[in-house]
Amino acid sequence: GDEENNLLVYNLHNEKPLTVLNSQTSNVSSITSLIFSDNEDNVIVGSNRGSINVWDLNTLKSTNGLEQFVLLEGHAVEVTSFAVDSNSDNVLASGSYDTNVKIWDTRLKNCLHVLKAHSRQVCSLAISPDSRYVLSGSEDTTAQCYDLRMFRPVFEYTVGANVLCLTFHKHSMVFAAGCSDRMARLYQLASPFSLTASTRNESMPVVSTYFYGKNFLFTAAS
Repeated sequence: GDEENNLLVYNLHNEKPLTVLNSQTSNVSSITSLIFSDNEDNVIVGSNRGSINVWDLNTLKSTNGLEQFVLLEGHAVEVTSFAVDSNSDNVLASGSYDTNVKIWDTRLKNCLHVLKAHSRQVCSLAISPDSRYVLSGSEDTTAQCYDLRMFRPVFEYTVGANVLCLTFHKHSMVFAAGCSDRMARLYQLASPFSLTASTRNESMPVVSTYFYGKNFLFTAAS
């Protein structure tokens, strides 16, 4: 997204955007969050109005522009975060300033469930590799774990700092939480949560984490 609330879609081999989506054509207004589906067929965009647009990237091949999208409405205010199910591209989790986590079926274009366990804004989301759980991190300094089959909270952990980002390891039930206290923490998903390691303090809050291979974790601070 750019400063004029446009979504620019690029081919990495070309400096010019393939297409530009703006608030007049997409009802997006200010772009506040963005994610690709796991198969990269869709780009999912959240706005400060609480709406979510799911754009079909395959339409670029036939129309030279993204003309087909699914509009999801339900959050009261700004959408802050997304997570997609790697085993089912139509299952989407979204978090918002309204403190709620919503589970969507993008194919049916409806909200399957609203998860309410936070007292402040949701900052981050992650879905487990087995598609069984969704994690949410919040400014209320907690991480919540929900069962996606039963749509209920199952674990809660008080981190003691704003949970700004969450990332699951691709091949295990280990996840990383980047926090406002300039640390990243590693947990084993269990009841209760098991803290297995933490990083040294960064110079700024940890806003992004990424697992590489089996044993490496990259962190970014801002």
